[in-house]
Amino acid sequence: MRDLGMTTVESFDLTADDAWLASVARGSLVVAAAGLVLDVLLAVAAPVEAVGIPWLAAVVLVSAVALPVHELVHGAAFKLLGGRDLRLRFGYMPPGMLYTCADGAVLPRRSFVAVLLAPAALLSAAFLAGGALLDVPLAGVTCLWLHLSGCTGDLVMARRIVAAGAPYVRDTAQGYDLVAPGPAPVGEGER
Repeated sequence: MRDLGMTTVESFDLTADDAWLASVARGSLVVAAAGLVLDVLLAVAAPVEAVGIPWLAAVVLVSAVALPVHELVHGAAFKLLGGRDLRLRFGYMPPGMLYTCADGAVLPRRSFVAVLLAPAALLSAAFLAGGALLDVPLAGVTCLWLHLSGCTGDLVMARRIVAAGAPYVRDTAQGYDLVAPGPAPVGEGER
């Protein structure tokens, strides 16, 4: 969607937003702690698989592969919901976050939130299904919570966007803008 006539309601520069970074870090720790507790409860309640070095190596490998796949799912969701002509850029932002950027793309709020949540939903389902199909449910659950602990940035952004209520969101190189239809630019419609 073109953003002619859009007025910026609020801008979020995630590279300099210490409150956002702190919220993401706290969320990651909470999810990881809850995941560890869940793993212990599952292992005690229904020990199904042998947990050892090969198990741990497989969980680490799957979790590492999930990082770029997560970003590719964001990219696919951007293309699906924002149009094939969007130009995507993938990158890394310290302190350890991969990102997908469709700089300048404007999407309806619901579509932008769907782009943010797509990797968490799809990869969570894949981890649970894979764990069940391969008869390693504990590994599936562990990969799920490890991934979700890395999704907290997306989850915090989605929560902020929904709470703000602006009808559109513009992706930017540093974060996102909440935007709304505004007055047409000067000269628009005089042709």
